[in-house]
Amino acid sequence: MAKPRPSSLHSKVLAFVPASTLASCLMVSWIAIASQHSDLHERLAEQYPRALAEQEAVLRAHLESTGLSLEDASRGKGSREQLDQAFAIAGNERTLGLELVDASGHRIAGQIEPRPAPALLASKLGLLAKPLNLSAPGDTLIAVARPIPGTSAYLLGGVARAQAHAPLQRLAQRILAANACLVLLFTLLAQRVTRQILAPVHTLSEAARRVSLGDLDVEIELPAHHRGNELGLLARTFEQMLRRLRTTQREIENSNAELRESNEELKRANEVLSQLSITDGLTKLHNHRFFQDLLAREVKRADRNAVPLALMLI
Repeated sequence: MAKPRPSSLHSKVLAFVPASTLASCLMVSWIAIASQHSDLHERLAEQYPRALAEQEAVLRAHLESTGLSLEDASRGKGSREQLDQAFAIAGNERTLGLELVDASGHRIAGQIEPRPAPALLASKLGLLAKPLNLSAPGDTLIAVARPIPGTSAYLLGGVARAQAHAPLQRLAQRILAANACLVLLFTLLAQRVTRQILAPVHTLSEAARRVSLGDLDVEIELPAHHRGNELGLLARTFEQMLRRLRTTQREIENSNAELRESNEELKRANEVLSQLSITDGLTKLHNHRFFQDLLAREVKRADRNAVPLALMLI
């Protein structure tokens, strides 16, 4: 038999499995990423204030080695070069960038990128004991601040949100890559399983189509692993129906042949009877009945065609 063509059922199964797999993966991924996002915020809320305190200690130690204190720097003492060097050392390869700002949000020393507008920063300085997201050009700054005792200045620590969320983004990329692999794997698996399951269905459907067109010489061949399951039972039942149909067809053909032969014999008998009914048995000539039938037909023909009719007696 010809190789079965893919059916709409085959296409629906192949569409359903990847779609359901993708939906499940996306749901699980969303839960995992949301959980990691929440965990990240909790860790940042705990880690950033502690990191700022540690970096402040490093900054104070370096400033004291140059004869300055952080309070002096807040009051504008010390050269800008000294301050920038101290802030660079305290912020180099550490968690947070550092910046010393006044109560109006303007920079005194250090540098953080991206930097929020001074007005926005000034309005949030009193709330930055815990990390907050501050809008800034190009990105959002996750910022935390500590007041400088005896001054109106604040030590500001911050990091770009893209940098802080980089581990979460890498995790999301790995999850999405895993999802793509799972969807591909399940699609290939579904395609293989669907072909194994639906191939016998296609075989039976094609056999039923041929039978409906009158072809009873159909052979159904199923793989060995299907012979003991429901498809095998269906195939055996179908073959039994075919055998009964073939037997019935042969019986009908034989009956039709016998009927045709009987009809021929009956036709011949009727012809003989017809001849006997119009022929004299002794002389083998047409009898009076034939004469009367023929005369009636000829009279009607003459009347119909308006032609003369003559009768001769010899």
